Amino acid sequence: VGLVIFDEFHERNLAADLGLALCLDSQSALREDLRLLLMSATLDGGAVSRLLGDAPLLSSPGAAAAPHLSHCRNNRLPAKETRMSNVTRFDPFNDLVDDLFKGFLVRPMYNEARAELPRMKVDVAEKNGAYVVSAELPGVRKEDIQVTIDGAQVTLSAEVKREKEVAEDERVLHSERLFGKVSRSFALPQDIDEAAAEAKFRDGVLELTLPKKAAAARKQIAIN
Repeated sequence: VGLVIFDEFHERNLAADLGLALCLDSQSALREDLRLLLMSATLDGGAVSRLLGDAPLLSSPGAAAAPHLSHCRNNRLPAKETRMSNVTRFDPFNDLVDDLFKGFLVRPMYNEARAELPRMKVDVAEKNGAYVVSAELPGVRKEDIQVTIDGAQVTLSAEVKREKEVAEDERVLHSERLFGKVSRSFALPQDIDEAAAEAKFRDGVLELTLPKKAAAARKQIAIN
């Protein structure tokens, strides 16, 4: 790719702004030969030129075209206009991200200071007088998982540790793996018998079997 075109750039949106920011960053870091072309009929060309490092400004005066009106019976459009309804809107954000992963503008994308692990996914079921809790913990070792039970409150904590540090002579081009701690806490309808609780961890899934604590027998107090 030698040229990236942003057409109708005055129609500001997150996808266009993010795409331009990534392209400018790529120009300064990896692709000095990358060319950018911003097109608009209404934006201040001077301001856009300064944003692009005093890029050349090209103008093409044109004349407004008279509108064409057509009246259709029974709400039916002519065949030519009907075909236009099948046009699919281009999503520049998704396509730009796909291009990044395919090698276009490849650069370090991981920011450990701001990245967060995804929310822990938990399923809770009830079976044979016990709660069965399943939690997805991919990339976590059994030794780095903690389960805490306090009455009916269950807290799951896990830590994903970096397997190795980046060497001085190593340059990370792209990284999506996240490292850090994640936890999830929730309350079950009934207290848990902590002594009978069991935990298994296999294939990245933590499974807890939490028997319900038997309700304390009511004690009647004699009145003297």
